Amino acid sequence: MITTHTKGNGEESEMENKKKLQVKQDGLSELMDKTNTDNPNPTDVNKWRNLFKKNPQLYYCEPFNIAENVINNTLNGIECTEYAKEVALMNIRAIKESLGYKKSPPIENLLIEQVCITWLIKTLMETKYSENLKNAKNTTLKYMDYVDRMVSKTQNRYLRAIEMLARIRKLTGTTVQINIAQSGGKQQVNNAL
Repeated sequence: MITTHTKGNGEESEMENKKKLQVKQDGLSELMDKTNTDNPNPTDVNKWRNLFKKNPQLYYCEPFNIAENVINNTLNGIECTEYAKEVALMNIRAIKESLGYKKSPPIENLLIEQVCITWLIKTLMETKYSENLKNAKNTTLKYMDYVDRMVSKTQNRYLRAIEMLARIRKLTGTTVQINIAQSGGKQQVNNAL
C-alpha cells in the first residue's frame, strides 16, 4: 500500500497515481527480495537507490515507513490478543486522523508518527504497571519501582512529542480544526489548534 500526500481537497493527483503504477511495474517486490540479504549484488542496490530517487513517495509506503515498522514490531513483540493489537492500531489511526496526518506537511507527519509511537509505548507501559498492581503479591518492590520509572519516562517522551508538534505548527502557522458537538446535538463548536 503506497500512501501519498493528497491535495487540499483530499484527492490524489493524476501524477501520483501514475507514480504508483510505475512503482508496481518497476518490479519493486522482486528488487526488495534481492537487496534484503546480507550480501546483495551492488547492481541491485544501485537499482534500489535509483527507484527511491525516482519515486520518493516510497518512503511513505508501509514496508519502508520506519514508524509503521516500529509500531508493528512493538505490537508483534508483546503478548496480547489479535483483538488488542487491532484496538491499538485503531487508536493510532484515530490519533493520526485527529492530528491531521493526511493534510500535514512531511515534517509534521514525522512528528505525528512520533506521537503515535510514544503513545503506544506509553500505553503498553501503563498496562504493564496496572497488571503489576493487580498482581502485587507476586511482584517485587524493585521491579515495581523499575516499571514506575519506565511509565514516567514514556509519559515524558509522549508529552515531548506532542509539545514538539505544537511548536512546529506554531512556527509554520498550521492549524487543525476540531469539531466538538454540544449536548443535544443542537450546536457545534469549531476549535482550531
